[in-house]
Amino acid sequence: MNRYPETRKSVGFIPANRYSENFGRQALPADILGEEEKSVKRRALIVFSVVLSIALAALASAGAKSKMNLKVGDEVYACNCGIECKCNTMANKAGNCTCGKAMVKAKVVRIEGDTAYLKADTWKEERPFKMTGKYACACGPTCKCNAISQNPGKCPCGEDMKKVEGS
Repeated sequence: MNRYPETRKSVGFIPANRYSENFGRQALPADILGEEEKSVKRRALIVFSVVLSIALAALASAGAKSKMNLKVGDEVYACNCGIECKCNTMANKAGNCTCGKAMVKAKVVRIEGDTAYLKADTWKEERPFKMTGKYACACGPTCKCNAISQNPGKCPCGEDMKKVEGS
C-alpha cells in the first residue's frame, strides 16, 4: 500500500500535479515555479542585462578621452615644437608628441575657456593648448598617459592616436 497516494504518478517525490509529461522526465525547478516567480526572474535578468550593457559601453569609451580637465598649477607634458606647431599634444606621461619630438614638462598658468596656457622652464613665454583634442590615446583604460592632440600620430605610449567621435 502506498503511503503517499498523491505521488503515485510522480517521478521521484514531485507531486503528480507538478509532474512534467514530456517523455517522463523529472520536473525541473523552473517547471515548478509560479508565474510570479518567473516574472521576477525575467525582470532581474533584464535589469542585469541593461547594467552590463552600460558598463561595457563605459569601458569602450574609456579608451579615448578627448578632454583633459586641467586646473592652474597642474603639470603636464606638452609639445615642445614651438608656438607655430598646431598639434597641441598634451599628456600626463613623458614621451614624444604626434610630431615625433620629445615633449617637455610644463605647468598650467591660466585657463581661458577650453584653452590652457602652459609655461615650461625652457620657454620664454606661455603657450596656448586646447584642452579638447581631435585625437586621443587609444591604449585603453589601464593606460595613464591620457594624451590628446589636434593631429593624428603616435601617443607617448607608442600607440596610434584614435580620432575622437564628433570632432
